[in-house]
Amino acid sequence: MSCNADCTAECQLLTLNILFLKFQGVSSNASWEQAMKMIINDPRYSALPKLSEKKQAFNAYKVQTEKEEKEEARLKYKESKETYQRFLENHEKMTSTTRYKKAEQMFAELDVWSTVPERDRLEIYEDVLFYLAKKEKEQAKQLRKRNWEALKNILDNMANVTYRTTWSEAQQYLLDNPTFAEDEELQNMDKEDALIVSRSTSVRWRRRRRTRSRRLC
Repeated sequence: MSCNADCTAECQLLTLNILFLKFQGVSSNASWEQAMKMIINDPRYSALPKLSEKKQAFNAYKVQTEKEEKEEARLKYKESKETYQRFLENHEKMTSTTRYKKAEQMFAELDVWSTVPERDRLEIYEDVLFYLAKKEKEQAKQLRKRNWEALKNILDNMANVTYRTTWSEAQQYLLDNPTFAEDEELQNMDKEDALIVSRSTSVRWRRRRRTRSRRLC
């Protein structure tokens, strides 16, 4: 509650009493009788001499405090939902195929789960699954690209790989290659992708051989 330049002494006292009630910790849902028990023995209570003025200050305080409490609750609830969403999006056991019931078994005892009502929890959960599916798709795309480049570099730098090297032979060479052996992601590379990379290597070797042959002619 604020006063303009023309605010009267009564208005100022009203504001002070509202602040006084706030200082005493009177809740917005307290009755007049409950508030009186909390403040009647405080000498500041007599700042407003009339009972009507005291009740006016009390009612104004209730309206103001209720508004503040609602806004505080709204922000707290918003934060709870955001925390819940971030928790699911970043938890190592969560994937785009994790069912809600499974997640409930894992997280039901945690505050981050229980503080959000089920209706909102379900809605946010669906959003999380969509987010994770998109994230996993992008990660798979990047991993595939990375594996292609890594395998290509290994094959290109292996002296025993030529245009005559079969895929079976290339696989054996790879198993003996320390760089490949230490790369778990590369070992789990899609077999068809690996075959394509191997064939591409053979094609490059043939082109190099033809180029060298032309130069010698």
